[in-house]
Amino acid sequence: MKERFDRFEEGLAVLESLLGQDRTTFDGAYYRLTDAMNNPKPVQPRLPICIGGRGPKRTIPLTARYADHWNYGGADVEEFRGLLTLLRSETAKAGRAEDAVRASVVLRWTDDDELRRSVERFTEAGAALGIVSLAKDRPPAQVEDLAALVSEFR
Repeated sequence: MKERFDRFEEGLAVLESLLGQDRTTFDGAYYRLTDAMNNPKPVQPRLPICIGGRGPKRTIPLTARYADHWNYGGADVEEFRGLLTLLRSETAKAGRAEDAVRASVVLRWTDDDELRRSVERFTEAGAALGIVSLAKDRPPAQVEDLAALVSEFR
């Protein structure tokens, strides 16, 4: 796991440089580039990166440094709230605005009332976006049912 995170972190640094600089020279443990170019550059100032996870030691600091969107996949509102507080702190330490990273949550749709409660709790805790997990064993028409339910939240 440590090597995977090390590779991921180094890869994010390479991407940031390739997308933001005219030429990139990088000599890391996993990636080496000499005077590399990446053109055309993105039209937006930063390529929007989403990082998902719940790890306070590596995931949250990497998200604070490189991402524009953090996705929480757990179900514990208090854990989310604590990680979001940590993310905001780490984002400020990285020299970015505390609210530079948008927070989303994965919501499990078991029944309508539970989804309503989850939306309310996570919104109150600071989530800006909910991503609803759809059951594989339900028919495709569940999307229409979900759309009707979600229209209540606006």
